[in-house]
Amino acid sequence: MKLSAKARCSESSRQPRAESPVCKYCKSSAHSGEKLMRCSRCKQTAYCSGTCQSSDWPTHKKTCAKA
Repeated sequence: MKLSAKARCSESSRQPRAESPVCKYCKSSAHSGEKLMRCSRCKQTAYCSGTCQSSDWPTHKKTCAKA
């Protein structure tokens, strides 16, 4: 089956999937079906646990801004 020029063009312009998020503190990735928690203040930084978030807070608070 041959694709039309338009189909080939849209096929090649697809963006690759974004990498799965990783914990900012321990660098572990989210396992399939799991979501990492986000900083409740800036909503940008991801953590795998409250322990990692608490451990990273002294560093993260320097750049954290309300969303």
